[in-house]
Amino acid sequence: MESTPTHLPGVLWDELVIDSFAGGGGASLGIEWGIGRAVNVAINHDPEAVAMHRANHPLTDHYCQDVWSADPVTVTKGRPVALGWFSPDCTYHSKARGSKPIRPKNAKRRDLAWVIIKWAKAVRMRVIMLENVEEFRDWGPLVDGRPCKVRKGKTFRAWKQQLKNAGYEVQDRILRACDYGSPTIRKRLFVIARCDGQPIVWPEVTHGSNQDSLRRARKQRSAHNQESAAEHRRHHPRLTPFRTAADCIDWVLRCPSIFLNRAEATAYHQATGDRIVRPLKPKTMDRIRNGLVRYVINAAKPFIVRCNHGPRKGEHFRGQPVDQPFCTATASRDAHGLVVPYTVGAGGSGYAGKPKSMGEPLGTVMAHDRRSLVAANLSHMYTSNTAGGQGRPDLPIKTIVAGGNHAHLVHAFLQSYYGEGSGKTGRDVAAPLPTVTTKDRTGLVTVNVDGEPHMIIDVGMRMLTPRELYRCQGFPDSYVIDPVVNGKKLTKSAQVRMCGNSVCPQVAAALVRANLVEVSKPSKKEVA
Repeated sequence: MESTPTHLPGVLWDELVIDSFAGGGGASLGIEWGIGRAVNVAINHDPEAVAMHRANHPLTDHYCQDVWSADPVTVTKGRPVALGWFSPDCTYHSKARGSKPIRPKNAKRRDLAWVIIKWAKAVRMRVIMLENVEEFRDWGPLVDGRPCKVRKGKTFRAWKQQLKNAGYEVQDRILRACDYGSPTIRKRLFVIARCDGQPIVWPEVTHGSNQDSLRRARKQRSAHNQESAAEHRRHHPRLTPFRTAADCIDWVLRCPSIFLNRAEATAYHQATGDRIVRPLKPKTMDRIRNGLVRYVINAAKPFIVRCNHGPRKGEHFRGQPVDQPFCTATASRDAHGLVVPYTVGAGGSGYAGKPKSMGEPLGTVMAHDRRSLVAANLSHMYTSNTAGGQGRPDLPIKTIVAGGNHAHLVHAFLQSYYGEGSGKTGRDVAAPLPTVTTKDRTGLVTVNVDGEPHMIIDVGMRMLTPRELYRCQGFPDSYVIDPVVNGKKLTKSAQVRMCGNSVCPQVAAALVRANLVEVSKPSKKEVA
């Protein structure tokens, strides 16, 4: 729990801060970082979510009930409200759900944002903030269970007008979590409404690519000729680099081969206790293959992973890019191996499953366990015995033989192009060459690292753990994600569900600081 600061003006202490649809507490955590104290009230209908929230925010009053049944006057007890934060259910607005018709019993969940109007009319909240998916702007009537395209956005506009009629100025904007320090690209719509006569303020971006920032500035100067380079640097300080998915991964965990069959997957589970699904679905294999081409075969900067040693002091993972000074070499044989990791979706809609580099923020964390880590282990082509097989760098691989094992399947292959047929997906170099035609249609695919040929000795894949997902969402490792509920620790599926539904705390902190001007500086415990 944050220590109570003494530098804040007293007015904020006399006002309440309320987190409705509080979930596991991401918004509350960010609000605490922003104002330097705990939120006063958290409301959520889910006992599991309330248990997680209570474990991390013990000074908050918790209401485990439906948000509609929570009476604003009773909850506030006549005290003034500085901030009301609302994150209504986004399931039936999000494109991730697909195009299935919405059943009448679920339509009520789609209309949960109307509870904000109830609060705005019942108690005067100086500032109201809403977080939801981008598609919330398209909120409109349903026709046969599907959004009416002709009246898209009609309900959203009417909802905003209700806030204005209650005396609030209202603005909305889409923000990316990675721009404010979260290691995820998660894009969400934020609505800010306030009735205290103060202006609505949108926080300045703090993280990103400085080259992109300067490029945009140059375009702006050439178009308007209003701001010099020096003025731009003064008004727009240098951005902190994006936090990446690689910072959040536990590189010690096993990453089993994608080539295991069902029996081998069962044996792996019996030996390790880790349940895996093999064989993988064809679409998942397609995504892995696309990722191999982009992030392994064509990768300019593979990672160097220390196979036999833990992370050094101050490190989050056991790796480094090849363009940084190499770590101390030891007498231990095969203590280092090359690995090119990336993430890929394993299930769900197509847009959510595209391969993504580990050097970038993670894609949006969903409420279902769909994000996985793929690691392609590399070794020099001339090596006959290697370390790092079976997708785990600290275990020896089986001897590579022409008879065919998992490593042999992918270390080099022939790729056909300009044509049709099975050759499009690659052909083993140990297999007979496909029919030779009068045109060049077959090429040899290998991996080169700094001009030296390498082979892929195996490709491993595992689902990201709940802790890794929470890190990518911006939560610190000190955050409790497995509280005891009804005598048992919260299940992993429930942990993932609440992570996918959570608010990235860095964004909440930035919004609160920008609009509650009583706060003079951020909490020391906030993740940078």
